[in-house]
Amino acid sequence: MKKQVKSLKKNVRKAALYIPKFVRKIKSKLTRKSLKIKKIKKTSVSASVRPKETQITPKTCSPPKYSGFELPAKYGENKLVLLVRDPWWLYAYWEATPEREMEILDLVRRSAKSIEAKVLRVYDITDKSLPDYNVSFDIEIGVATNWYVDVGKPDRRWVAELGFRTHRGRFFSLVRSNFVCTPRFGVSDVLDEEWLLPDELYWKIFGLSGGLGTQKSSLDVKEVLERYLRGLGASENSGRSALGKKQKTNDTRFIFSSDKVSA
Repeated sequence: MKKQVKSLKKNVRKAALYIPKFVRKIKSKLTRKSLKIKKIKKTSVSASVRPKETQITPKTCSPPKYSGFELPAKYGENKLVLLVRDPWWLYAYWEATPEREMEILDLVRRSAKSIEAKVLRVYDITDKSLPDYNVSFDIEIGVATNWYVDVGKPDRRWVAELGFRTHRGRFFSLVRSNFVCTPRFGVSDVLDEEWLLPDELYWKIFGLSGGLGTQKSSLDVKEVLERYLRGLGASENSGRSALGKKQKTNDTRFIFSSDKVSA
């Protein structure tokens, strides 16, 4: 009985010594597991929360804004300009300063006249010079600053004046334009001897084009013209005196495009 009590006491002592060690082991294991769990949670959270991708949006191309120089509506000049559009039409644009208009209006009042309209007066001065002219006509312009003028006559010389017309027909000029000439309508009657064909070459081309009854293609005519023009260019570079003397005749035949020569 005593032996059993002794062995029991030993076992109790051993157990008393072992229990704290066992508790420490359990605590250490628990702390390790908790740390692992925390790490797993952190990694899962970091994996789930991804950084936002930077979205590159294309820039819209807006038209450039010019905040610099802009053309003024007026330049503060007394000016009338005539331009030729074609044999029958002119284009006019003008500007008269308020000071110039007031000056002319005062002149009209001092002469005891009343203004009827502001007009653009156009003169035909072919073979003449102002104040002489062939014919004139007026265009009532109102508040306009430009106008297309139908002159209706090719190959004429023109000038215009901007001003005020009174009820009695008197004209007070604000500003005068430049002189222009409308071109002629049709082929010019000026003969340039440099481009005349010699008689021999003319009849050769005439024959190749079928004028003498021979059926030749337009390519043959083109070759003859090209050879002649190449020789003409070479002679011009070296001096055009000899060739100019040979070609100086009273004949009025000219070079025409070989594409228009019938086969």
